[in-house]
Amino acid sequence: MATKPAVEKIVKVPATEGEFAMAAADICKALSVNPPLDPTIGEEALSKEIKALLLEIKEGDDLTPATWKTLKKLGWRDVKPAKAAAPVKPGAAKKAKAPKEKKGPSNKAIIYGLWAKGNGESDSAKLFKKVSGGVKESTIRSWINQWKKGTNLPGCASK
Repeated sequence: MATKPAVEKIVKVPATEGEFAMAAADICKALSVNPPLDPTIGEEALSKEIKALLLEIKEGDDLTPATWKTLKKLGWRDVKPAKAAAPVKPGAAKKAKAPKEKKGPSNKAIIYGLWAKGNGESDSAKLFKKVSGGVKESTIRSWINQWKKGTNLPGCASK
Protein backbone atom coordinates (compact mmCIF):
# COMPACT_ATOMS: atom_id res chain seq x y z
CA MET A 1 0.00 0.00 0.00
CA ALA A 2 0.99 3.51 -0.62
CA THR A 3 2.18 5.47 2.29
CA LYS A 4 0.75 8.83 3.11
CA PRO A 5 2.95 11.73 2.09
CA ALA A 6 4.54 13.54 4.94
CA VAL A 7 2.45 16.48 6.03
CA GLU A 8 4.45 19.64 6.31
CA LYS A 9 4.06 21.25 9.63
CA ILE A 10 3.25 24.92 9.60
CA VAL A 11 5.74 26.50 11.85
CA LYS A 12 4.96 29.94 13.13
CA VAL A 13 8.01 32.06 12.80
CA PRO A 14 8.40 34.48 15.65
CA ALA A 15 7.82 38.01 14.40
CA THR A 16 11.34 39.05 15.30
CA GLU A 17 12.75 36.60 12.73
CA GLY A 18 10.31 37.09 9.82
CA GLU A 19 10.71 39.16 6.66
CA PHE A 20 8.39 41.91 7.93
CA ALA A 21 10.33 42.20 11.18
CA MET A 22 13.62 42.55 9.28
CA ALA A 23 12.02 45.08 6.89
CA ALA A 24 10.60 47.02 9.85
CA ALA A 25 14.01 47.19 11.52
CA ASP A 26 15.62 48.33 8.24
CA ILE A 27 12.92 50.96 7.63
CA CYS A 28 13.24 52.31 11.17
CA LYS A 29 17.01 52.57 10.78
CA ALA A 30 16.92 54.20 7.30
CA LEU A 31 13.93 56.55 7.73
CA SER A 32 14.08 57.32 11.46
CA VAL A 33 10.40 56.44 11.88
CA ASN A 34 8.81 58.02 14.94
CA PRO A 35 7.41 56.08 16.80
CA PRO A 36 9.58 53.12 15.71
CA LEU A 37 7.92 49.99 14.38
CA ASP A 38 7.62 47.22 16.99
CA PRO A 39 8.82 43.91 15.46
CA THR A 40 7.17 41.87 18.24
CA ILE A 41 3.54 42.65 17.34
CA GLY A 42 3.22 39.87 14.76
CA GLU A 43 3.60 39.63 11.01
CA GLU A 44 0.05 40.68 10.07
CA ALA A 45 -0.02 43.78 12.27
CA LEU A 46 3.51 44.67 11.21
CA SER A 47 2.60 44.42 7.52
CA LYS A 48 -0.29 46.86 8.11
CA GLU A 49 2.03 49.34 9.81
CA ILE A 50 4.56 49.07 6.96
CA LYS A 51 1.76 49.59 4.41
CA ALA A 52 0.90 52.82 6.21
CA LEU A 53 4.48 54.01 5.63
CA LEU A 54 4.62 53.13 1.91
CA LEU A 55 3.99 56.72 0.78
CA GLU A 56 6.99 57.97 2.75
CA ILE A 57 9.40 55.49 1.16
CA LYS A 58 11.17 56.76 -1.96
CA GLU A 59 13.34 55.02 -4.56
CA GLY A 60 16.63 56.46 -3.26
CA ASP A 61 16.17 55.42 0.39
CA ASP A 62 19.01 53.31 1.83
CA LEU A 63 17.23 49.99 2.32
CA THR A 64 18.46 46.42 1.84
CA PRO A 65 17.40 44.43 -1.24
CA ALA A 66 15.37 42.09 1.00
CA THR A 67 13.45 45.08 2.37
CA TRP A 68 12.75 46.36 -1.16
CA LYS A 69 11.46 42.90 -2.10
CA THR A 70 9.14 42.88 0.93
CA LEU A 71 7.92 46.41 0.15
CA LYS A 72 7.12 45.44 -3.44
CA LYS A 73 5.13 42.44 -2.14
CA LEU A 74 3.09 44.90 -0.08
CA GLY A 75 2.36 47.02 -3.14
CA TRP A 76 5.03 49.72 -2.94
CA ARG A 77 5.54 51.71 -6.12
CA ASP A 78 7.73 54.76 -6.42
CA VAL A 79 5.52 57.72 -7.21
CA LYS A 80 7.31 59.52 -9.99
CA PRO A 81 6.39 63.13 -10.58
CA ALA A 82 4.45 63.79 -13.75
CA LYS A 83 6.57 64.90 -16.64
CA ALA A 84 6.86 68.62 -16.58
CA ALA A 85 6.56 70.59 -19.76
CA ALA A 86 9.76 71.79 -21.36
CA PRO A 87 11.43 74.44 -19.23
CA VAL A 88 10.01 77.84 -19.96
CA LYS A 89 12.52 80.43 -21.00
CA PRO A 90 12.07 83.76 -19.24
CA GLY A 91 11.00 85.97 -22.17
CA ALA A 92 9.57 83.27 -24.35
CA ALA A 93 5.97 83.45 -23.21
CA LYS A 94 3.63 82.71 -26.06
CA LYS A 95 2.11 85.80 -27.46
CA ALA A 96 -1.57 85.74 -28.23
CA LYS A 97 -2.17 85.99 -31.93
CA ALA A 98 -3.80 89.20 -32.91
CA PRO A 99 -6.81 88.86 -35.16
CA LYS A 100 -5.84 89.13 -38.80
CA GLU A 101 -6.32 92.52 -40.30
CA LYS A 102 -8.66 92.79 -43.18
CA LYS A 103 -6.40 93.68 -46.04
CA GLY A 104 -7.44 95.40 -49.18
CA PRO A 105 -7.47 93.78 -52.60
CA SER A 106 -4.25 92.40 -54.01
CA ASN A 107 -2.15 94.35 -56.48
CA LYS A 108 -3.21 91.94 -59.21
CA ALA A 109 -6.90 92.58 -58.43
CA ILE A 110 -6.35 96.38 -58.48
CA ILE A 111 -4.55 96.23 -61.84
CA TYR A 112 -7.18 93.90 -63.28
CA GLY A 113 -9.96 96.26 -62.18
CA LEU A 114 -8.22 99.23 -63.83
CA TRP A 115 -7.48 97.20 -66.96
CA ALA A 116 -11.06 95.95 -67.25
CA LYS A 117 -12.56 99.42 -66.61
CA GLY A 118 -10.26 101.14 -69.04
CA ASN A 119 -11.48 98.94 -71.86
CA GLY A 120 -8.19 97.13 -72.04
CA GLU A 121 -5.86 99.89 -70.78
CA SER A 122 -2.55 98.28 -71.53
CA ASP A 123 -0.10 101.03 -70.64
CA SER A 124 1.90 99.27 -67.95
CA ALA A 125 3.54 102.53 -66.83
CA LYS A 126 0.16 104.08 -65.87
CA LEU A 127 -0.95 100.89 -64.10
CA PHE A 128 2.44 100.67 -62.36
CA LYS A 129 1.91 104.11 -60.82
CA LYS A 130 -1.58 103.11 -59.56
CA VAL A 131 -0.14 100.35 -57.37
CA SER A 132 2.75 102.51 -56.09
CA GLY A 133 5.39 100.23 -57.57
CA GLY A 134 4.15 97.15 -55.68
CA VAL A 135 4.59 95.03 -58.80
CA LYS A 136 7.24 95.21 -61.52
CA GLU A 137 6.19 96.64 -64.88
CA SER A 138 7.28 93.46 -66.64
CA THR A 139 4.89 91.48 -64.42
CA ILE A 140 2.05 93.87 -65.25
CA ARG A 141 2.74 93.46 -69.00
CA SER A 142 2.76 89.68 -68.56
CA TRP A 143 -0.59 89.73 -66.74
CA ILE A 144 -2.20 91.97 -69.37
CA ASN A 145 -1.09 89.66 -72.19
CA GLN A 146 -2.52 86.66 -70.36
CA TRP A 147 -5.81 88.44 -69.56
CA LYS A 148 -6.26 89.33 -73.23
CA LYS A 149 -6.12 85.61 -73.96
CA GLY A 150 -8.51 84.89 -71.06
CA THR A 151 -6.00 82.97 -68.92
CA ASN A 152 -4.51 83.54 -65.45
CA LEU A 153 -7.38 85.78 -64.34
CA PRO A 154 -7.31 86.95 -60.69
CA GLY A 155 -9.86 85.61 -58.21
CA CYS A 156 -11.87 88.82 -58.33
CA ALA A 157 -12.54 88.47 -62.09
CA SER A 158 -16.07 87.42 -62.94
CA LYS A 159 -16.14 84.73 -65.56
